[in-house]
Amino acid sequence: MLGRPDHEGVSYRTRRPSLSIRLLIIINFLTLLLSLVVLGVGIWIAHRGYHCSSHIQWFIISIGIIMFVVSFIGLTGARRRILGLIWLYIALLTLIILLLIIFTTFAFLLKSHGFQDLLQVNALQSSPLTTTHDLTISTLLSAGDCNANSLLNFKHDWGTVSIVSLVILLLLLLVYVVACFAFVRAMNQGVFHHTF
Repeated sequence: MLGRPDHEGVSYRTRRPSLSIRLLIIINFLTLLLSLVVLGVGIWIAHRGYHCSSHIQWFIISIGIIMFVVSFIGLTGARRRILGLIWLYIALLTLIILLLIIFTTFAFLLKSHGFQDLLQVNALQSSPLTTTHDLTISTLLSAGDCNANSLLNFKHDWGTVSIVSLVILLLLLLVYVVACFAFVRAMNQGVFHHTF
């Protein structure tokens, strides 16, 4: 495939990438860097020593790993001009954005409402009116490891996490819009040579 000529007799490797392909490559590289920031936030939470945030830190680290893999898929698809990989990239990036919206909302709820409300979740578990949402929050916070002092101590950290996740979400939304624009433009130019 390296030197195989296209229908115009020009090799795929010798033809200069279009502006849309270069834009996709840059966007995927930036998303790759953002994934490292997300991983860093997850690792930072892990090293803060709060046992009650262990499930949440793994959620953040998982999003970072998924972002890294998706960025790599998009980068490979753009460099090799493989249409199927770019479609996969767009679909997975949509999923990541949805997960970050959920997490950012959760982080701002923790920041704005404080942790005293969440401590009451343990009391709600014995109530017949307990909802699945209440149990999910309790599970995420590993209620057995959390006490009032530790929850109050990392309230400030969750303020930082919520701001960082909002900035990452906004940057990722910008990346998504630009990537979709570049993808549509590249498809209209017919620059993709392989389906998979």
